Amino acid sequence: MDSGGANIAFDRVVVIGLGLIGGSIARALGPLVEVVGVDPDAATIRAAQLDGIESYATLDAAEALVTNRSLIVVATPVDHIASTLEVLANLTTRPLITDVCSVKVSVEQVARGHDLKFIGGHPMAGSEQHGYRAASDSLFSGARWALMVDGQTDLGDWFAIVDLVVAMGATAMPSTPEAHDQAVATVSHLPHVLAAALAGATDNDHSEVMLGLAAGSFRDGTRVARSSPAFWASVVRDNASNMIPLLHTLRDELDALAVELARGSSRDVLAYFERGERARRRYEDRTARTQTLVCETDASARATLADLGERGGSVTGQTIIGSARHIHARAPDRTQRNAVAAPDLTNSAVGADEGAESGPARQAGQSER
Repeated sequence: MDSGGANIAFDRVVVIGLGLIGGSIARALGPLVEVVGVDPDAATIRAAQLDGIESYATLDAAEALVTNRSLIVVATPVDHIASTLEVLANLTTRPLITDVCSVKVSVEQVARGHDLKFIGGHPMAGSEQHGYRAASDSLFSGARWALMVDGQTDLGDWFAIVDLVVAMGATAMPSTPEAHDQAVATVSHLPHVLAAALAGATDNDHSEVMLGLAAGSFRDGTRVARSSPAFWASVVRDNASNMIPLLHTLRDELDALAVELARGSSRDVLAYFERGERARRRYEDRTARTQTLVCETDASARATLADLGERGGSVTGQTIIGSARHIHARAPDRTQRNAVAAPDLTNSAVGADEGAESGPARQAGQSER
């Protein structure tokens, strides 16, 4: 199959679960590599087959197509991940496996327990819609894709998945399961909890008046409340260790606001909103520069990826030149408030800021929004 110029290391990609995310992966990769879908829903199988995606109801039916050079993408709901990985542990072949689950610590623990060849992932993209009908080959365009990496990760396998991520229009953000779960509790899971609370606040005797006056802020703030309740209930349960203290902190902040309102404290109420306004501006004003980070050893590459992830940067690919690994990345400016101190990379990895070079490299290194 013509990979369309993309660097694809796998003979085929098997996607287990053809919902919004799995279906979008299958549609995005279909023109680039052989894709096989697995989903128990007959209507989903028929729709995928009409799109040219060979699909089966069970992994048993598709197992003959899985080789050691295949990639399996587990895109099932979080409460089906463990049973799916258990089935994959009994394959006669040993393919590379990744997933798209919204929580990483629990999934990594199961995968390690079965000694699977596994690299956890999570695309930061989605929709309030769900199911294969909502899937789109452009869903991941411009998105970040969290990809787990640690001292045991095979970097060849990691970058092979990066190539697929980039081929789908995304960039790969290195992370650890613990750092991922703590971060997404705030920026992904909490927004769904708050959207449900805000939408639910209109479920009372005054709902008609409130809904009659609802406009942009209510619409935008409750958009994701249309997402699958069962899916998000399972996600926040699985990430409870991060969600519980976060919810307690939020409750305390709202309680404090209520106290200041009761006291008539204009200054403290204003400070509450000013803090939110500053944080939102910082998010909107984040910039990144294209960089090439040259690493002579796998150890330095892992340290570089760890630093890049801690700064909120992402990877767009790599080039091997001699014994050196040239990691192509987009990294936030170190001078920004949310940047963290980076390790000294002068011996292990040399950062070539392409924005300082001439010609096309200078253009590639310009700040991005």
